[in-house]
Amino acid sequence: MITVAGVVKRFGSVGVLDGIDFAAEAGEVVAVLGPSGCGKSTLLRLLAGFERPDAGEILVGGRPVGAPGPDRAMVDQSSTLFPWLRLRDNVAWAPRAAGAADPLAEADRLLEATGLSDFADALPATLSGGMRQRGAIAQVLATGAPVLLLDEPFGALDAQTRLAMHVWLRDILARTRPTVVLVTHDIDEALLLGDRLVVLSRRPARVAARVAVELGRDRGRHTTTDPVFTGLKDRILDLLTPA
Repeated sequence: MITVAGVVKRFGSVGVLDGIDFAAEAGEVVAVLGPSGCGKSTLLRLLAGFERPDAGEILVGGRPVGAPGPDRAMVDQSSTLFPWLRLRDNVAWAPRAAGAADPLAEADRLLEATGLSDFADALPATLSGGMRQRGAIAQVLATGAPVLLLDEPFGALDAQTRLAMHVWLRDILARTRPTVVLVTHDIDEALLLGDRLVVLSRRPARVAARVAVELGRDRGRHTTTDPVFTGLKDRILDLLTPA
């Protein structure tokens, strides 16, 4: 579904990405890790089409990415919900804009799937941080985009809420099966959500490692004590810690 081949990005004389290569299969979650400031968010903006690479190419569904498009939807840690719309109308916005026969029914289906049915008439400001992020993800799922780009989506949440969101997101992704690229600085988050990890070096970033996460799909708090999990975490820490 996604191919990133030899991607180079500079801002003036500053090299940010230096020949990035990786792929994501349909329905797969690829988590991108790396040191702070290495260009993880820049890579996601390239995938979204907000930036253009200086060299290399990015393909989504076999087509070059040259601009934002309806095949890709993005969520970051700042809620994308429209503050003046109630939650149900926020989620119905994309189906309504696309001319769906019953956009509110589609919104209701996603609110039920995301555990937010009881808050359909709430304004975003009245929701907790975790609820707003669930609503934002329901909103992008409503677009029907086959690719989700998640940039530190839970970075602003407390640790307990973030862990609950990891379990929730794995469940909703297993049911909806988009292809996901998740940028995160949190190794536990990457291992709890990712099917594969792409670890970037310091800037100008290159791919330091590609790591398969063989932990099954039933992951939660108990997973963090699994020897496979702790072994993978130690490996990633070694890659991210300067010698």
